[in-house]
Amino acid sequence: MLQASDARRVFMQRLDDAIGNPFRMMGDPKACLQDCFALLRTLEEEYNSYAGPLLARLYYDAFQICIAHGDQARARVFADRAYKARVICEGIDSPEILKMERLSKTPAMHPSFEMYSTNWELEKSLVPKSLDGPAFETWLFRDSEFAKNSEP
Repeated sequence: MLQASDARRVFMQRLDDAIGNPFRMMGDPKACLQDCFALLRTLEEEYNSYAGPLLARLYYDAFQICIAHGDQARARVFADRAYKARVICEGIDSPEILKMERLSKTPAMHPSFEMYSTNWELEKSLVPKSLDGPAFETWLFRDSEFAKNSEP
């Protein structure tokens, strides 16, 4: 059990390092989102669905990947998830909470908006309403084969 936990933590650190690489975020954003999805699943496994600040950071990282490539719809969802995770950790009135709340409403106000490309350009209003559960997660993580094959 301890060995499995240690292995997960090493894996989480490798994923975090890869997600935080700005050159990779610029050149292979889909792989970065796949790493976000893998990190999400690993955090859930390691922390029994409560990862607190790690989860908030993960969602903010995913937000930055999407917004840097012009995808306001996904960025909006990730900002909202980061906001909700931070509220649990920090309460409702911290400066970071207010920032995340604003970004969830207006993702394009982030300084990284379209910084790397407009390849994923998608208006914030285009979050699909007809998808739920695994189908929504597959959409959110850019319809990646990784996400499709990793559903429980």
